Amino acid sequence: MGDAPTSKLLALLSALVLLAGCSENTDPVLVRGPDAFDTPFEGISGLRWVYELERFACPDGLPGRFHVLAKSEVTAGAPLVVVLHGGAFDYVDADGQHFAGQDKLNRAWAECKLGDFMGQAAPGCEDEEDNGGAITAALVERGAVCVLPANCYGDLWHGTGYEDPADGFARHGLSLARAAADFVQTELGTDPARRFAWGCSAGGHGMAELLVAGEELVRVIADSPADYLPGAEQADPEGYPALQEGYLRIFEGDGSSQHVGRHSLYHAVHADAYGGPLLYLFSCNDIALPPEVTQPAAQTILEAHPDPQSSCVLHAKNPQDPDGPDLAGHVFTNGRIQVARAGAAWLLDGSRPPGCETEYTPCP
Repeated sequence: MGDAPTSKLLALLSALVLLAGCSENTDPVLVRGPDAFDTPFEGISGLRWVYELERFACPDGLPGRFHVLAKSEVTAGAPLVVVLHGGAFDYVDADGQHFAGQDKLNRAWAECKLGDFMGQAAPGCEDEEDNGGAITAALVERGAVCVLPANCYGDLWHGTGYEDPADGFARHGLSLARAAADFVQTELGTDPARRFAWGCSAGGHGMAELLVAGEELVRVIADSPADYLPGAEQADPEGYPALQEGYLRIFEGDGSSQHVGRHSLYHAVHADAYGGPLLYLFSCNDIALPPEVTQPAAQTILEAHPDPQSSCVLHAKNPQDPDGPDLAGHVFTNGRIQVARAGAAWLLDGSRPPGCETEYTPCP
């Protein structure tokens, strides 16, 4: 009889151990690294760590991942830059076809796309973006710690766990990005007062998502952003319903222009929700996004920003012909190391780049 309480206690402890073993791991788990990482640019290299987060599972069931790049072992007080890649928009329609033309709702695609963004060979993941690894190279060169989530959710970096019935899976793009940055700041000791962000294309839209969510960022760069999404209706009324179906899946079941439009740099500045420094780069001749999507934020930053001198709107131009037409392309800072270096100098030090617009000039 005297052993009964002990037996019950042991049984309870065993049950708790089993329960813990079956529970989901809520902390990032290091799965690789630190490994040597070579950029495509001579003399610029560093280290890479790869982490997984089970609680932000991809639609294929595998844990979400994020990469960390640094010049060497991370030292306390280093600046942290959240870097968001493009291409993160996809859903499966009623006929079982992927809107993106390929399956972007799996971890393999997300890892491949991240490799493409960092300038590595990535067959099958290339798109209109001019990706050459210049952004991460320029940031690592200056001693920044880069946090790069791999978006397997096709959610324009909006997702915080909403599961649309038509999808059958939850989207976690924004949650993964924020959790990754928080983890690196806490565990590796980066400076909370020097937290920045840089996003391209869909990742440019992610800059608005971070700011709308209340992320405290010193400065932000958006390159070729899919910013004011409702503008796509004016640009292509016939093609818009397919886009809107994707918005319905992503934006908590409300694909209305009023709701979707609130998640944009245009709205954040226009509604006085954000008055911090922005570097906004776009082209009237973007081959992937119409001016109706990219241009509203440029106008608002120039005309309604409370401190326009703290920000910079740049048209993508040929440096040899600054008065000529905008470049035809999509994502202009990631394929040119000198352009990326100028962006990194502005982001980390506030060094204003040449060519900032002083007044709004509409696209022809």
